[in-house]
Amino acid sequence: MEAVVLDANVLHSNTLRGFFLWMSKSKIYRPIWSAQIWDEVFRNHPGDESEKKKFKAAMEETVFLDFADSMCSLSDDFERVDLPDPDDEHIVALARQEKAAAVVTFNLKDFPADRIEPVNVKAVHPDEFLCGLFDTKKDLMKSALSAHLGSLTRSKPGIERFIESFKNANAPRFADCLTKENASGNLIPEVWG
Repeated sequence: MEAVVLDANVLHSNTLRGFFLWMSKSKIYRPIWSAQIWDEVFRNHPGDESEKKKFKAAMEETVFLDFADSMCSLSDDFERVDLPDPDDEHIVALARQEKAAAVVTFNLKDFPADRIEPVNVKAVHPDEFLCGLFDTKKDLMKSALSAHLGSLTRSKPGIERFIESFKNANAPRFADCLTKENASGNLIPEVWG
């Protein structure tokens, strides 16, 4: 199973975080992250300090327990590759250490290919990553989509609203793939109909 490092900006989105976790549960890939990545997620979570603490506690009680093998430590003396933002160096170092297939991030400009490919790391936009998996592992992805949709017991979205949430999460090509598959009647059954 392919391992990928999820950048904090992917974990910010409830839609993407939830679906990436369901993909992992479906054995589509293995997520990798560090305490430093999650610290950024917690710092940038919307709301006041009380809401941030509640969110952090919820992640620690669920995600950190359910995906304990995804949390990886990184030594402080890792090799740097001279990225535009020095604060991103730990992400590339983590990918190298864990032999991850990619770093999934919205900030591709912060991970220039000429800096990371020589050390066998590549950066992939979440939309591209999801579309690629939908092309190559469609049945597993449909299973993960169905499980994720079924887990949304508070909002209980219909399929169209569920698909729209991916578009709103900056994964429009993936949303288009899902829309086409749904139009053919082959995506997933309505859960909350």
